[in-house]
Amino acid sequence: MNGDGVWREAAPRDRGTRIFADGDELWRRACEYFAWCDGAPWRRCELAVSRVGASIEEVPVGRPYTQEGLALFLGVSGSYFRQAEAELAAKDEQHRITESERRVLGAIRRIRTAIRCQQIEGAAVGIFNHSLVARLNGLTDRQDITSAGGRLVNITVRDEATAERLRELEEPL
Repeated sequence: MNGDGVWREAAPRDRGTRIFADGDELWRRACEYFAWCDGAPWRRCELAVSRVGASIEEVPVGRPYTQEGLALFLGVSGSYFRQAEAELAAKDEQHRITESERRVLGAIRRIRTAIRCQQIEGAAVGIFNHSLVARLNGLTDRQDITSAGGRLVNITVRDEATAERLRELEEPL
């Protein structure tokens, strides 16, 4: 089975330098990571049966893009993108953001969207586990599991005449 390997591709960096002050460079490096993922699929062993016999074959399986994998690939901490996006978004809201920072913020958001899109589309076609992808992306299937379809609102009335009128109103429902 193919091991992770993303750590082998990780870019060492000098801790004293600010990484990615240029949004275009950040996007270019993210695209290198995406290309690496596409070119280095995981491999799963599957039983192949034919008229001649059976054998175990290694089958390439898509590798999902992840922010953690990208962070490792780029040589930054796992929280780099969350912190950078939060800081730049705050500066943008305060109208203190430079054009260069705005491009970095745009690249971070485009990267997050690309990762999310690839994961969701991969789950939709059965390449990735749909439950895991849903959890990673904060997606839930909203179902009413508390009322079993019954009424969720309880109405308390003060007298029998009002209660009778309420029963009359419920009948058409």
